[in-house]
Amino acid sequence: MFVNYENINTRKLQLEKWQSRIEFQKDTIDKYKILNRIEKETDILNQDEFILEMEANRFLDKYYPKLNKSELTKDQKIEVVDITVSQNKLLSTNDIETVYRELEKKQIENDLNILLNNRPKFVLALQQVIQNAGMKFEQLRVKSGINFADPASIKNASDKDLKQMQFLLKQKENMNKSLELINRLYDYQLSEMYPNWDGRKYLTLEEKELFVMAEEFYGKNLTPKDFINPPRKYSKEEQKEIITYLYSIQNNKIESNSDDPNYQFLQNKYPDFQLQNQSYKQMFYNECMRYRDEIGQDTIDQLQRIFNVLPYKNVEELQSDSLSNSIPNSKLISSNGFDFFSILESAIREADRKWREDEFEQRNKKKKRQKGMDR
Repeated sequence: MFVNYENINTRKLQLEKWQSRIEFQKDTIDKYKILNRIEKETDILNQDEFILEMEANRFLDKYYPKLNKSELTKDQKIEVVDITVSQNKLLSTNDIETVYRELEKKQIENDLNILLNNRPKFVLALQQVIQNAGMKFEQLRVKSGINFADPASIKNASDKDLKQMQFLLKQKENMNKSLELINRLYDYQLSEMYPNWDGRKYLTLEEKELFVMAEEFYGKNLTPKDFINPPRKYSKEEQKEIITYLYSIQNNKIESNSDDPNYQFLQNKYPDFQLQNQSYKQMFYNECMRYRDEIGQDTIDQLQRIFNVLPYKNVEELQSDSLSNSIPNSKLISSNGFDFFSILESAIREADRKWREDEFEQRNKKKKRQKGMDR
């Protein structure tokens, strides 16, 4: 009876991703047809979920009358029922607590898998999605004449606009949760990478990501020696060849990678080159720009067209530029070759400065407390 709950959640997640891609496209008849289709299917899935929860409540009322259902989430209710049915016996209080813990663990693992399998949407791209959703929400609010201080104004808004606003709020909430999860993941990775560096705790989320990206690309933790003599993963010839084939892939616009001989060539000759990992490709871009004089301007022009790079005039313009929706650009990507290792060095200096200031402040507080106790 409850075996389809996981399938329902999987399909809802697919629909949310689909809607996210469609939502910010130009308004067309086809766009609204697709959104209507997504809405109808989502409504059906919500009805199915409602029925499943009702059945779960009945089951719990009958077999677990002392269980406080009001404190349980829908997932917890259905999980208790599923385990009870599969084991064909009533669960003890300890068993139920174990079910809750295992469910929470599974949900965290699922969230992490989603993040790890969607690394192209790294921090700055997620932040841009949040910003875009906020802007679109505000546009709809103004258009609909909604004033949240006046509940009556909400009644005048169309159902369509209200549903879209609800979707945008949910999208922002999900993206913020993703950022929190990414931050926790990066904290864990950095603690493994640099266990003796206290300054890592003072890095921004974006800076944490740079260190993780570097480790993924170079296959090692960066050390002070690397900032004096930065490592090089690909030779000049390899860089030029990879750029040529990436450029051909982009221009061919073949729908399936398996049908593109250029894609297959890169996959076979450079199996470690992560073609589907945008952060890896961005690191490749940074390395190529460091050796742009060797590579030659024609090949660099191809590289910049691949990454849709704009000609920034200076670092300030680079850092203030917003991201495009389609390309996961960040302040790492610039036409003037703003050096990746310079960014990391600057991040390290700033993090260490904050750590020293914090340590100094903590010592002063400790001294003041000690003086107060001595009086």
